[in-house]
Amino acid sequence: IIPSLLIGGERTGYEFLRNDVGARPSALGGAFVSFTGDLNSLYYNPAGLAVLKGRNFNFTYVDNILDFKIGTASYSQQLYKKGIIGCGINFVDYGEFTGRDEFGNKTNTFGAKDVSFIVSYSYSIRDNFFIGGSGKFFYSKIEQYSSDGYAFDMGAIYYIKKQNLNIGISLRNLGRVRKRFMESVDNLPAEFKGGFSKKLAYLPLILSFEFRRYSDGEEIYTGGGEFIL
Repeated sequence: IIPSLLIGGERTGYEFLRNDVGARPSALGGAFVSFTGDLNSLYYNPAGLAVLKGRNFNFTYVDNILDFKIGTASYSQQLYKKGIIGCGINFVDYGEFTGRDEFGNKTNTFGAKDVSFIVSYSYSIRDNFFIGGSGKFFYSKIEQYSSDGYAFDMGAIYYIKKQNLNIGISLRNLGRVRKRFMESVDNLPAEFKGGFSKKLAYLPLILSFEFRRYSDGEEIYTGGGEFIL
């Protein structure tokens, strides 16, 4: 079923939905599908929120090259014996551009931006098996043109205590475009992710590896390590 959902071949739109979010996942090469106890799981695998306690808040801002500005703000709260609920906002501001007509003459300046809002719920079925789901709304604008739509994520994580091993899978960006930019409509960058992370027994090191398949047929293998001082 999973491969059939992701057979495509056409390049997708709304590429910002594929971006890595948060400093820790980015440092791991985005291989974060199997991690638990981190609010950044909101954007990778909602099942990872299940072991969070109390209330948590996370904010990230990057003033990138070429005037790009990227930011996220996330929040989660533990519900009494009923799991974890989380929400977040993710935006990309691409700065200002100089418009030109068909002859190359300068016209007006214009901007472009992307933003998404996400709400997630995660639950522990057992003390070593977690599931979660998310709904998101996204909006993109360039000059006077705009587009929006909605998508869903779902995932699961299984923890093997004796091996200090997490195994995670997730499906992300399954949805549709509600309002298109013009006549044609871009597909969403739907993806399947599967991977594992393991804490080594005699070294303060967590290794993480991940496989991704996108709806346009692209496949990516990525990994990273986190050394704990």
